[in-house]
Amino acid sequence: LGEPLEVADTDLTLPPGTIVGMQNYVHHRDPVLFPRADEFIPERWLESHEMSRDINLDDANAALTPYSVGSRNCMGQTLAKTELYLAVPRLVRRLDFRLSSEMKPDDMHMKDLWAVQPKGRRLFLDIKPVDE
Repeated sequence: LGEPLEVADTDLTLPPGTIVGMQNYVHHRDPVLFPRADEFIPERWLESHEMSRDINLDDANAALTPYSVGSRNCMGQTLAKTELYLAVPRLVRRLDFRLSSEMKPDDMHMKDLWAVQPKGRRLFLDIKPVDE
């Protein structure tokens, strides 16, 4: 805390007391860890997927920090992950999700604030049962 910190591989030195923050939106788009990071490719996390051969899944998993890390991480992350594993597959098998025609083309472009948010600050979906 009381000494300057030299940032590795740069000419940057942070003076004592400097507050450093990180945004997951930026952090999760590191092209070394997440090739084609702006594309929705959920299969990238499967060991059997071709993309996983190009990355180190252990490093990518360690860098995926939506719930933060350390002593101030989200205490609800276990519940959230359980809900994701149980509820989401059931929903996507039974329901068809489409962006509503009420959405404007740039509504979902991200605004770079401290906590990144969609420019339109909304998400409208048309949802209907999947034909079985």
